[in-house]
Amino acid sequence: MDIYTEKSQERNKWVKYYGKIKDSNLLLCDSLISKSFKISFCLYQADFEEDEEEVQLPDSHYRRRHRIVRISHQYEQECISIIFNEEESFDNITGFLKDKSQEVNKTSMMDINCSNRYPFGKLFLEIRDIEELYTQRDLQIDIEFSPYKLKSKIFECMRNTPVKFNQRFYIPIHNRFNILKIKVIRFTKEGIFSTNKKSAVVKSYEYAIYFLRVSIKYFLI
Repeated sequence: MDIYTEKSQERNKWVKYYGKIKDSNLLLCDSLISKSFKISFCLYQADFEEDEEEVQLPDSHYRRRHRIVRISHQYEQECISIIFNEEESFDNITGFLKDKSQEVNKTSMMDINCSNRYPFGKLFLEIRDIEELYTQRDLQIDIEFSPYKLKSKIFECMRNTPVKFNQRFYIPIHNRFNILKIKVIRFTKEGIFSTNKKSAVVKSYEYAIYFLRVSIKYFLI
């Protein structure tokens, strides 16, 4: 689906993306055929607010009224604002997203219990690049932040090419004592002609959310 979202910190500045749903996450991609995404937004327990506003989209020369859905989580001041290119499908797409927000996906989520049942804010995680690392092995970043288990794209490394991911994750916070766990995963082929790949953890990091200052918004890898 073609969607438009407001630029971060820039009111009424809209960017066009191609949206996909995977494991109860809304993925925003640069192109329709792209295998990777620029932004991942967790939908679980999200709140939806419908609005109508006069805006100018990037591929239009004039302003007109559009229906907008704003998605956020409880006690969160900011939201992600979305306009669908096919406005006649607004109700159907919004209803589908609302259904996904109630789904506990076994692939990308842990079991829900009393310690991680309700979100009260959101963590913004941006994976940019891995400095001074040049490798011929494919790499991926695994993220664990209860109850979520998320993955970056698989970066296909080439000789003397810096490792760049440039992906953003919006992850709800369910427990102020949560530990953010990040792993750098390397893939190697099991044989010369084999298509199967074996994974191994290259490096792992842990960040205690409780001890981080509120002003810290980015974790750079």
